[in-house]
Amino acid sequence: MVGRRWALWRGGRAMGGRSRWSRTVAGGALLLGLGWPLLRPWSAGFDGDYLRRVERRSPGPWPSLTGSNWLDRATYQTVERALSDRLPFRGAAIQLKAQLELLGRDRFEQVDVGRDRWLYYRLSYGLVETADSDRYTIARVDRAIARLDRFLTWQRRHHPGVTVRLAIVPSKHAIYPEYLSPLARRDLARTGAARDRLYRAVGDRAASDPRVLDLWSVYRAGKLTSPDRLFLPLDTHHSSRGAHLLIHTLFQSLDPAIAADTQITPIPNISDSGGDLRFMLGIRKRFTPWQVLPDTRDRVFQLTRTGIHSQGIWINGDRYPNGQVARDRGILDSQYVPAIVRHRSSGPPLLAGRTLILRDSFLDPSTWDSLTQAFSETHLHHTQPPHSPPLDRAFVEYDQIILQVAERHALRLLERLPTDP
Repeated sequence: MVGRRWALWRGGRAMGGRSRWSRTVAGGALLLGLGWPLLRPWSAGFDGDYLRRVERRSPGPWPSLTGSNWLDRATYQTVERALSDRLPFRGAAIQLKAQLELLGRDRFEQVDVGRDRWLYYRLSYGLVETADSDRYTIARVDRAIARLDRFLTWQRRHHPGVTVRLAIVPSKHAIYPEYLSPLARRDLARTGAARDRLYRAVGDRAASDPRVLDLWSVYRAGKLTSPDRLFLPLDTHHSSRGAHLLIHTLFQSLDPAIAADTQITPIPNISDSGGDLRFMLGIRKRFTPWQVLPDTRDRVFQLTRTGIHSQGIWINGDRYPNGQVARDRGILDSQYVPAIVRHRSSGPPLLAGRTLILRDSFLDPSTWDSLTQAFSETHLHHTQPPHSPPLDRAFVEYDQIILQVAERHALRLLERLPTDP
């Protein structure tokens, strides 16, 4: 009996020891996992990517400690910032907070949440003047339209051989107003008269002058006939289908024969949900295990012309086979990189000479392989100064000039068009 109790006691001790050892190992592993971002700040992983992709900055640097700055307040503020940026699961916690806020709010600092959780960019309403938006008033729109009329006269008088197209891309709220929240509708009503004035003025001129495109009418008609959305629910921008509607409209305006031989087809197994407005809310990607925002996936399209061959894209003096290769290598990560694209034809027409396209993020680098297939040589620059060349000089150097701008930036572009004194 004594021997049996002794054996049971020893066995219990052994099991208890193994149990304590297991808990010690598990606890150590958990602490190591939680502390890893602090021990290895250069491998911030998810949270470093979250900072770069969503907050558009790098993790705070560690201070350079010397004998003289140990007691400086700034040193400890730098340490606090660096630690905060490297807290484990920081990005996930911010996303979770943003998701929970979406359940009870329809207005944020830069974003409105509409019906079916479509997102709208508040700066596109025209209420305030910022670096990313124009303020719309009737008086300002009238001045801008008067400037446009003087520009059209100036161009016909001084540079009649240059082909010009002005393409103002509508804001999402102008094409998909049915998803707007009541607060957004109230704000848009304050600038509605000024914006309607611009829409009518552009439409009136487009009816008699091929140099001006009425894209509000084009997109509204396309919305009724397209099986694909023309704007991304979680983004400020149009979808790939909307971008190719713009490109095809440009081709049709420049040369109907070019538009006639284009094929716009979806790329298999590729979709796009956009997301710049999602990023503004602090949501990097679809959040699991549940998701408040709609899981939107829109098809991605490409434009092809049989007999048109790319000779390459030149960026900062370096040649790449095409825009896709340059994007894959990270060369076109910035919206402001200028580029030159050349094509040759084995039969179909190309617009000869040099073409300048001033464009913004609505014709971003993902569209360039499609966009440039109408031209033998295309120079691409961002519309906004200081990234765009002087417009008066451009009319001396180029044979075709396309001015593409988003509606929320349209007034400032019209205000700097060249005119006679």
